[in-house]
Amino acid sequence: MSRLIFFNILLAIISILSAILIVRAVNRNKALEKVNEGLKKNLQKAGKAADKRKQKEETLRIEDGSQEKASLFYRIDVSLAQSGLTKKFPFLNTELFLGIVIVSIAIAFIIGIRYSLFAGMTAAFLSGFVYYAIVYLLMAANYKKTEKQIVNFVDMLKNYSRTSDDILTIFKNVSLYLEEPLKSAVNECCAEAAATGDLSAAMIRMSIKVEHKEFKKIVANLEICSRRKANYSEVIDRSMKQLKDYVAVREENKRMVGNARKTILMMIGIGILCFYMLNDLKEEGILRFMQQSIIGQIILFYLFLTVLYSLWKMLSMGQKE
Repeated sequence: MSRLIFFNILLAIISILSAILIVRAVNRNKALEKVNEGLKKNLQKAGKAADKRKQKEETLRIEDGSQEKASLFYRIDVSLAQSGLTKKFPFLNTELFLGIVIVSIAIAFIIGIRYSLFAGMTAAFLSGFVYYAIVYLLMAANYKKTEKQIVNFVDMLKNYSRTSDDILTIFKNVSLYLEEPLKSAVNECCAEAAATGDLSAAMIRMSIKVEHKEFKKIVANLEICSRRKANYSEVIDRSMKQLKDYVAVREENKRMVGNARKTILMMIGIGILCFYMLNDLKEEGILRFMQQSIIGQIILFYLFLTVLYSLWKMLSMGQKE
């Protein structure tokens, strides 16, 4: 009898504990759901803000032409789009991107400052610079992809302009043979023009989406041509001639950039050699000596920025010209 009572009491305790654990798990799930809902709402708000910002800037460009001064947030919007990051990560927007960058810089600085001011500043700067470099290099990669397609793009425009006077029909035919990022930009232009009936606005938006100055020139000429009902063939022939001149100049610039990179690399090498030679002037080394004072650490950080800037110029030179 006592055993039965004991087992009943034990079963009751287990049941109560299980109920408590289940309630806690449910509450945690609800809390997680609330957090997820909050995150989704904030992301949706940020996404709507980004869309409104894009529409406002694009409307200004359509009404007043090319806007030299654009807001910082809009420039980041465009950079993220042209880098292809927003296609790979649809949830990514400017507000979220800046939040990630700021948090990363703060964490890097806190970790680095435990060792020295120089380490903290260097870690913080490198953290922010990495994000900038990723976006820039992805934009440069898309720029090169666009550049490789532009000659074929104009050549196909020329061929299809002989059989049709409708620029939308020409674009639709040409888009079948294009690759990214031009393919989606041309298709979106056709879809927007068909939906709104405003071909000029659709073409201007297409030129904004694609980061290449020659492509922008070609689209601008075609847009003017569409408004004035001019002959597309003449405009396309002129664009082809300008494009050939651009390609010739680009090849010459590549040779000059190659020589400039060699010069920068040589200067960096000489600077590192000089610093190594100065390191022998102190028994503990010039690097440790400079880290012992705030002024020395600031000087080291300045030298670090100089070397990093030189390396960056060597890598980015000629990427988007």
